[in-house]
Amino acid sequence: MCSRVSHVILSVLLAVSLVAGPVLLGCGEEKGEKTTDIVVGMLADFTGPAASGCTMLHDGMADYFRVTQEEDPIPGARLKVITYDNRLDYGRNPVGYQWMKGQGAKLMVVIRNTDFEMLVDRFVQDQIPCFGSMGSLAYPKHEWIYMFPPITQWLAQCVVQWIWEDWDGAQPPVIGHVGIAGYAASTYTEEALENLHDSYPDRFERVEGQMAPSGTATWSLEIDRVKNCDFIIPTLVGPSLASFIKQIKDSGCQGRVAGTQEGLLGFYRAVLEAVSADYLDGVLGLSYHPLWIDDIPSIQQWKEAVLEYHAKDAQQRLLETGSIGGWAEGMIIADAIRRAVDEVGAEDVDGTAIRDALATVNLSPEGWGNAWSVTPDYNIYARTCRMHEFSKDVGDWVAVSDWYAPLVLGD
Repeated sequence: MCSRVSHVILSVLLAVSLVAGPVLLGCGEEKGEKTTDIVVGMLADFTGPAASGCTMLHDGMADYFRVTQEEDPIPGARLKVITYDNRLDYGRNPVGYQWMKGQGAKLMVVIRNTDFEMLVDRFVQDQIPCFGSMGSLAYPKHEWIYMFPPITQWLAQCVVQWIWEDWDGAQPPVIGHVGIAGYAASTYTEEALENLHDSYPDRFERVEGQMAPSGTATWSLEIDRVKNCDFIIPTLVGPSLASFIKQIKDSGCQGRVAGTQEGLLGFYRAVLEAVSADYLDGVLGLSYHPLWIDDIPSIQQWKEAVLEYHAKDAQQRLLETGSIGGWAEGMIIADAIRRAVDEVGAEDVDGTAIRDALATVNLSPEGWGNAWSVTPDYNIYARTCRMHEFSKDVGDWVAVSDWYAPLVLGD
């Protein structure tokens, strides 16, 4: 496999059970050389409703770490990745945190923003940095929290921005939202739509969000309430998203489905397996990272790793946005650990050293919307989005915009 950009020595665990110990993917060090284990914990839903997306994010990160281990390891260091399954249950987060801390975690990757928001005091007290796989408006610039994707509210804002730019109707577009009660992405999206409408009441008409119970499979009530919308933004997961898309198309609703990364593209493969491409035709999907359709180095490297490490189900994995996101997060974490080891030495790397290194990461991957670095106001690396449309004729997603930033950033 061709050489890939990486700077860390690692061993990786793929675990979808309650807790598990680390497993090494190969040594990489010279015989007799002393190595120091640097433990990274991952807290996520590995067996609940968001398991498919979380597992793919983990696998993408693990694949990047494995490539790095094989091709350009850091002398004297070895990274162990351990996981804890919270099953989307908030009550499991403190237990999971304590277990990972007990295993010596120097960095914790927490996928859901509401999960790391409830643990922030522990990160501060124990001086363990958190790397979030969702953006948080509550802690945009916290010294112990770093995040890869844009804040959830920004994603909703970017969907509406694209609608504004593309809309050519005589009247402002009517925008509705269907989500899950208690699901953070749904709550934050509804909040963003309400605030945006308050600021720009003449730009669009808003239909109040329809929040369904988790596990809903029949959407007749929600569809009836948004059937006259020009655009419907779903913030649903897995099977719920698939059943909603099928039912709203079957209902004859003429409004276009336009989802964020967290509420549509993140579960694209699950939807595709449940419904035909005819149901997806014309659906809009926002993403904060490139897709498999992009001919750029990072995507090519990701594809090669998937084909080599996951040959049995590679074609399915190559349609997983979560795997791409995990690969990108692995790039940032690997760079930060390389910097920490260079600064203090592998034996002395601790949470503070990794935190300080995360603040200095500055990568410019080709084909992405912005350079990956934090700003004076935000500890967020990816701050731009791109809109896509699914075409049944092409059989895939097609980019229908350039990269652009949310209004709040003023770019």
